[in-house]
Amino acid sequence: MPKTILLATIHRLTPGLLTTKELATITHTFSESFLTVSDKTDQQVVAMLSQFDNIHVRVIPAKGAGDARRQVVRFATETSKISDDHYLYCDFDKILVMLAQVPAALPQLIADTSDIPGYCCVERSATAMKSYPWTWTETEKLTNAVAAAYFGLPQLDITSGCAMFSDAALRLINRFSQEPMTDAEWPLICAMHQVPVNRVVTNGIPYSATVDNLERDNQPAALIPRLRLAYQITNSFVSVPERFSSVD
Repeated sequence: MPKTILLATIHRLTPGLLTTKELATITHTFSESFLTVSDKTDQQVVAMLSQFDNIHVRVIPAKGAGDARRQVVRFATETSKISDDHYLYCDFDKILVMLAQVPAALPQLIADTSDIPGYCCVERSATAMKSYPWTWTETEKLTNAVAAAYFGLPQLDITSGCAMFSDAALRLINRFSQEPMTDAEWPLICAMHQVPVNRVVTNGIPYSATVDNLERDNQPAALIPRLRLAYQITNSFVSVPERFSSVD
């Protein structure tokens, strides 16, 4: 029977946000977990994660979100054999928020995606989206509008920091990923290799003022980094097709 394996990245996670109870839930929910932890993260976090046999940790230099996500894919690819297993990529802070605020969402998400082939974008529900600051939602609308048009999936959400995908998709991503941000790049890589791109909606990815900074994120100045991020993600719709067309 196919298993579900967690892939996640950690950067500067506050040790107080991590509890033994949540880690125990993760170890029981996933057959294995592969985590890349930036070298800027408190060593107490690494020590807590390393207590569990089926949580595999690799400390990496902090080189941005795209690099960290690629590193965790590489970590899993190097360690696991070709199989029918499914991989849930999710930013680790979002997993913790899900377990704390909407604990039923994680098993439901795994059940909802168990039979979906290829690459599945895990979208935030309308309820979850309402919890985000306006600087996030307004800039993400631009990126998601491009994604919806490209993939032919109306109102698609590719910027949730979460996706479920097959072993075949994992290995394609490991081979071809190189963009600064992976939100659009990964489903594009899959689509260009005839791996279907699908979607599923969850209530389990709300904004968290505990993890993020609501006061900062609600300020107009917060638009600048969010616009930069939107550009980096959206540019993949140009750069990735160009890269593969040049190979042909």
